[in-house]
Amino acid sequence: MLTYENLPQKVKDYFRRNITMSVAFVKKGDGTVRHMAFRRNLKSYVRKTGGDTGVERSDAQTFVIPNNNLFQVYDTNLYIKALKETGDPSYAAGKSYRRFFLHNALGFLCGGHFFDMRNENQIAERFGEEIASQLTKSMITAMQKQEEESGTLDEIMSENYKAIKFIREQAKKIFNKVLLNENSNIYFNKYHIKTIDNPIIPDAIEIMSNNPDVIKFTHKGNFDEFLNKQRYFSASQSHCFYNIEDYESFHRGEDQWRRDNTGISEADKGCLMLFETGHELAAIWDSRNSVGYILPKDKMLK
Repeated sequence: MLTYENLPQKVKDYFRRNITMSVAFVKKGDGTVRHMAFRRNLKSYVRKTGGDTGVERSDAQTFVIPNNNLFQVYDTNLYIKALKETGDPSYAAGKSYRRFFLHNALGFLCGGHFFDMRNENQIAERFGEEIASQLTKSMITAMQKQEEESGTLDEIMSENYKAIKFIREQAKKIFNKVLLNENSNIYFNKYHIKTIDNPIIPDAIEIMSNNPDVIKFTHKGNFDEFLNKQRYFSASQSHCFYNIEDYESFHRGEDQWRRDNTGISEADKGCLMLFETGHELAAIWDSRNSVGYILPKDKMLK
């Protein structure tokens, strides 16, 4: 099976140097064959551990892939399309972020040279001849075209788009002030998803209860069981509070907050709030009212 260590040297060089190349691969979720032009990163990159130390990272530290043979990349054509439509680099990056396993790759196209990985990855044996045979000359030609269409990537990431981004950010701030109260705890994040600034339970409930993709629970056992089945990308649990006064007291010092709330009920202690990447609300359990809401993993921002 293909691993990062035994990648063709040209593929590895293109990846390390952040040069656009193309790949055809079997998508893990549905077993279909996809192809795309991609880059490792959308910005210039300096391989250092931080600051100006000059200490280089290892490949494992830099790319975070050799151990699980996972490429985490950006579909360059999707990025270009989203950036032209919105002018928002952050939004475009979120829409174009992709992952694929090296052992599911059918082949790579780098600078006009195609590397067929079907035998190396035993594609026919693992997925069948029908999947292996989908890598045709016409698909390789399409991959070449995708690579060529990505040639404008550096140009569109110029100062013109930085100016567009600034204008859009200012417009977004005005929009938030008009649509929401200027001092509201509820706001729209960079992915245009409504979320909360501070972990206040009633505000989280307001957002989650009005989301048609969210599932409501009235039994904590069922809530916990369903939540444990989700496989969020990088969800994190947060302290949560029923009002801003408790939250501010907490931030004056956790120990002081605990002393001030020695009489807090066991029900309040059982509250839970979970955020996914981009500060998107994933789950909330309101112990006082015995109600909870969960946004399933497959309904999260892709």
